[in-house]
Amino acid sequence: GFVGEVSYAQDDLIKATLSIKSMHEDNYTFGLYVSPLMVPGLDSMVGFTYLTTKDVVDAFGIDARAKFAITEKTSVTGMINYSSASFDGSDEDKSALWTMLSLGYKAGENIRYVATVNNQVRDMDAKAGTACKLSLSPACMIQASEKCNVTVAFDMSWDNVKPFAGTGTV
Repeated sequence: GFVGEVSYAQDDLIKATLSIKSMHEDNYTFGLYVSPLMVPGLDSMVGFTYLTTKDVVDAFGIDARAKFAITEKTSVTGMINYSSASFDGSDEDKSALWTMLSLGYKAGENIRYVATVNNQVRDMDAKAGTACKLSLSPACMIQASEKCNVTVAFDMSWDNVKPFAGTGTV
């Protein structure tokens, strides 16, 4: 395989990374990721990835992620990803959308609480409510030592049903 990456950063302005990967014959991935650096407290990235393989004619993903420190102890994180693929020998394209919003609070030097909401639509062309999953995930992150973090969490999810109207999975 081959992996190559080139990055450019301008202090307090922008960081850009171009990556090229070929981990197997007839399998190539190209990515471009850009992070604006001019807003204090904001850690963000916008990216585009393109994949071509022997079995997939075209596949791409557009990804945006941002974490903003509201205060020294409180932060909000958001993410959106749109992906699409065309399969060789098929007229059927597949596309998916994943969104996430998370709120974090640092309660002490070694403890952090996080609440996350995820929504995944696995097939954008499917009938509404038939290819989706909504999840609520509260968590507690504890830094047990300098090199050891422990996360305790649970996930409540609703697959292919209206949230709170059907039976969720915990």
